[in-house]
Amino acid sequence: MSIEIDPHIVSLAQSMDKTLHVSASQIAQVLADPDGLNLSARQVAYALSAGNGLNLTPTAVAQALYDGLTVSASTVSQALHDPNGMDLPIVSVARVLRQGLDLSPSEIAWALYDMDGLNLDAGQVAFILYHALQLSAVQVAEALAKGAHLDDDSLILALQELRG
Repeated sequence: MSIEIDPHIVSLAQSMDKTLHVSASQIAQVLADPDGLNLSARQVAYALSAGNGLNLTPTAVAQALYDGLTVSASTVSQALHDPNGMDLPIVSVARVLRQGLDLSPSEIAWALYDMDGLNLDAGQVAFILYHALQLSAVQVAEALAKGAHLDDDSLILALQELRG
């Protein structure tokens, strides 16, 4: 099921960018304003993203959502990954969170693991942290312990998945 975005909304975002010369964060605020269009973070990501609206990179979209809407990293990760948002692979989402938003590995672990975020299991998060962010197994363990608040048994199981 796909969320349809009115082409007029994309046109509005483009017009605001070209005529008002406002930042992407300000455009995101206008699009998401509860007293206005009341778009979700996913819909805003779609309207701002490359090929849809403002042709922003995933990093620029993430920054606009995070700074403009002051939403959590979990919400940003959903908007970037969701097919109705930017439809990025999870590995790319993790990289954007790290490089674009300068989040720590533990903050990224939480954004990927959080039930309000992508709700991945601990093994999947470990795999992504290890491969996408190129963290060592020790760094992955620290990020999962701090970010996802895993107990020792869950942490051991997650790290075992790194071995395949």
